[in-house]
Amino acid sequence: MKALSFLGASRYQTVTYVWEGLSHTTSLFPEALARIFSPKEVIVFVTKTARDYQPSKAEPTYKETLEQRL
Repeated sequence: MKALSFLGASRYQTVTYVWEGLSHTTSLFPEALARIFSPKEVIVFVTKTARDYQPSKAEPTYKETLEQRL
């Protein structure tokens, strides 16, 4: 299975995603998607703005964070 998701350019909140008794807590939906469904591949679509978005200067971009976590 391949999973498709999107990453935007806005400040995300940490939430718990739940599906049929499985759950994962994260601020990045593509991470929850990967953890809950265990697809062979996760394809994440981003615009240039979203790719370069940093919640703050002290934090990595969401793209970098997602790459580290997956």
